[in-house]
Amino acid sequence: MKPNSSTRPTGRFPLLANGLSKIGKGVLLLFILSMAVIISISSIQHFFPYTKPSTFLQSKQAQYSIYLPALYGHILTSGLILFLGFLGFSQWIQAQYVHWHRRFGKVYVGLVLLISAPSAFVMAIYAHGGWSIKSCFVFLSILWWFFTWQAWNSIRQKDIPSHRAFMLRSYALTLSAITLRWYSFFLGYFFSWYNLDSYVWVAWLSWVPNLVIVEIWIRKNRLSFS
Repeated sequence: MKPNSSTRPTGRFPLLANGLSKIGKGVLLLFILSMAVIISISSIQHFFPYTKPSTFLQSKQAQYSIYLPALYGHILTSGLILFLGFLGFSQWIQAQYVHWHRRFGKVYVGLVLLISAPSAFVMAIYAHGGWSIKSCFVFLSILWWFFTWQAWNSIRQKDIPSHRAFMLRSYALTLSAITLRWYSFFLGYFFSWYNLDSYVWVAWLSWVPNLVIVEIWIRKNRLSFS
């Protein structure tokens, strides 16, 4: 007989574990919110391409007509996608405010499928650094779009395990926006090792380990991995 999942933990240690779990989730949410704000603020430098182009945009001037719409679409949606994706995994929202869970999910899916992933694909094509960098971000954008689409398609078919599995995969790739900047900062600040060669490693490390960890978790918890 399965224990009632609604039963609150009793005893000192279960209550402590439950409290620490809530604190950990709160800290994680704060971290993701902070990174979303930092990413958004740091992107302001790219909004003056004609009067004061950033170092990043100076090499993209020949492709402004196609690159700038993709860049701005990606920038303007990334912070919101990070935030909504995290809220989508909140068990409290799923249990108490399921209508909000669905709304958050629809906005997340719409932004990824219609704006952020396609714009990331365009940016990947024009990425500097050779085929290693281009292929890295092309694969990332395609997988991000595919996993998000599969999450949407599976929930429409009422396949909740598959929906959860694909949403985990999708959000693992969403978090590459954070891990990319974290690895870049870590290598540059602590090791003064930040050049084109190191960026190739950073680019792949920003999402491949995320996806591997999530796949292990999915299989360990016996979610659908079809």
